[in-house]
Amino acid sequence: LSNFCYQYPEWLKKLQEINQESNIKSPDLENSVRCGDNASKVEKMALKAASLMNNIDLIKNAAMKAAGDDLAEYILLSVTNPEIDYRYLSTIKKMPCSRSTFFRLRRKFFYTLAEMKD
Repeated sequence: LSNFCYQYPEWLKKLQEINQESNIKSPDLENSVRCGDNASKVEKMALKAASLMNNIDLIKNAAMKAAGDDLAEYILLSVTNPEIDYRYLSTIKKMPCSRSTFFRLRRKFFYTLAEMKD
């Protein structure tokens, strides 16, 4: 599950790229009916965006369910970036909880994510 979560920043980037591509003028309906290629490209982009959003929402919802409004952002930072540790969160980000509480909520996050993913 850790490796699944570490893909989160990449998913956000890909979703942003898809959204930027979809802002390009839509293909002419007459051409898409004749060729079929344009419609399938748009459909593929939409399916990919839906899949990315599903994964992003899954991780966000698990963080909210495990840690609540107050600490979800810290759990989300921790589980989606392998370089962020408790020390960084407590000193730089001023996370308002103890070390034991943080690791308990982190474990609860992964438990919750595993249940939600099944």
